[in-house]
Amino acid sequence: MTNSYTSEMLTSALNELAWQRVGGVPDVYDIWENSEDHSEVLVPLDRSRPDYRRLVSRAIGQLGQAGGEPANRALESALLRSAAFGTQTWRKESPLPSGMIPWSSGTELFKAVTGTLAASAKSAHHARRHHKQSSSPVAKAFLDQVRMGQTQAGSFIVTAHVPLAAQISTKRSDNDALFPDTSELIPTDQIVDTLARALDAASTSVEEYRSHATLDAFEEAVTMGVSYELTNALAALSAGGDCEVVLERRGDTPTGISTSTFEFRTPDSQVFADAAERLKTPDEPEHVSVRGEVTALRRDHDGFELIRTIQLRVDSPRHLGTVSVQLDPRKYDEAVQAHRDRLLVMIDGTLERRGNRKWIVDPSLRTLSDSAIDIGTAIPPRDPNYLPGLDDTTLLLETPAEDQDGEES
Repeated sequence: MTNSYTSEMLTSALNELAWQRVGGVPDVYDIWENSEDHSEVLVPLDRSRPDYRRLVSRAIGQLGQAGGEPANRALESALLRSAAFGTQTWRKESPLPSGMIPWSSGTELFKAVTGTLAASAKSAHHARRHHKQSSSPVAKAFLDQVRMGQTQAGSFIVTAHVPLAAQISTKRSDNDALFPDTSELIPTDQIVDTLARALDAASTSVEEYRSHATLDAFEEAVTMGVSYELTNALAALSAGGDCEVVLERRGDTPTGISTSTFEFRTPDSQVFADAAERLKTPDEPEHVSVRGEVTALRRDHDGFELIRTIQLRVDSPRHLGTVSVQLDPRKYDEAVQAHRDRLLVMIDGTLERRGNRKWIVDPSLRTLSDSAIDIGTAIPPRDPNYLPGLDDTTLLLETPAEDQDGEES
């Protein structure tokens, strides 16, 4: 979570720990020293440096290593004192005394809160009716940024402290993506805004159901962040007792923070459950026929078998931009040969969107023998039978990479 910190927060923590500033360069960096063991931490001050965030992360690591648990607590305290966090409260009505709830209900409440936060992160990355495993790295990275606060008096209340100024990467790791330069960063306040829009749309959809007994509004609200995962979480959240969600986020107020409140009643739980079941049904599959050039090959071993994947820069229909396709050995070799001969290929299959990439599944492939490519500079690919490692990626063309919408990056 170190990308949520700033040099000011780090300095505040060092002051709390009674470290001493012993040197540095004005407006560039400060050097702080622990008077007990003389360990030092360099605190960067120049935010314009491209490596500012990395230097702050390094300083936090140094402080944590030198100061142990007291240093970690001081850093947490400095973070929560800053304006970088918004507080979310999730109140659940309970028949037990204030602040208490049946164990099973409390467990389900925490699972529902986690599911709602994860669904909003996925929808901020890409709105879809049923996320399944798509955008899971984004959801995990966002949840890693959230801090759980103490429960409060009054029914049963879960408190979450959500960073408003952090950035979430869409990649699992630096080596995960087939094309790392297509990665993007999602601001955490965008995720909180998505959550607020989704909860508002879900509330409106429930009202629509009460008036007209139709779930159509939930499907129409997918673009607002409503999904199977969100409605499933809200069904659990409102089951067995009314609930209230209060969100803090950036806003045009004197404090810079606005508050939104959403209330859901116990009968809404079944409506959300029905909506979740409906959204669980996938969209009608889209069958496509695309023509394009092979721009990359990848061979991975998943522990059981060799997975062969190509990237295709689509020439027609052009709006698809770039797609990824998993092929059997024979078709994979044919794709390699098509590149060697600088020929386009035609692929038929079902289009799916996974995260920020498009995939064609159940593909058929054929080479267009009369479609010589006259762009880019070909690089002779490795022999398709040559496999030096289990994760061997070969980029084939020195042409500008395109993003998933067909624009050059």
